Amino acid sequence: MDNESENLLSQRSIQEMVMVANEFCHFIENAENQSVEIILSVLQKMMPLMYLKGSLLPTIEVKNEDALTFFVTEEDWTNIYSMLKKKLQMDDLFLFVEDDADKDEVPSQKSISEDLADVYQDLKDCLQLLKLNTKDAQENSISELQKLFISHWGIRVCRLQYAIHFIRNNHKKV
Repeated sequence: MDNESENLLSQRSIQEMVMVANEFCHFIENAENQSVEIILSVLQKMMPLMYLKGSLLPTIEVKNEDALTFFVTEEDWTNIYSMLKKKLQMDDLFLFVEDDADKDEVPSQKSISEDLADVYQDLKDCLQLLKLNTKDAQENSISELQKLFISHWGIRVCRLQYAIHFIRNNHKKV
């Protein structure tokens, strides 16, 4: 590996995002062994950190876009989604008003397990690409992670934070 690739991975913002993404993916992959209360508690604390680290990712210029590959299959996504949906049961669905919605529009129903599976897929694909340990793969991985933060997983993390906060605090009196 050349110095430029080593410099890319030595950036603190990238190292920290990779660390948080690894923790998230590992936790999601093993969530079946946890209670719903533990899952929601851990995610409630992890989501803000994921968002913060995602917002600090640098914009990377990709020199070889052909090196972008995806690893999480539809079956992988479905397995994560189904496991989480089964665990969350009645707590899986929540109402959310999209930012671009008409002011009179009714909230749409969202799924915590679907949003978590989407975030998992985005992060896991980028982590797997990083493991290829080539300059092109690393540039594509970090670039894709940053782009998907803006367009996809960052939004879902915000929605998840809202839903999890509501579920964990809905029955508590202030």
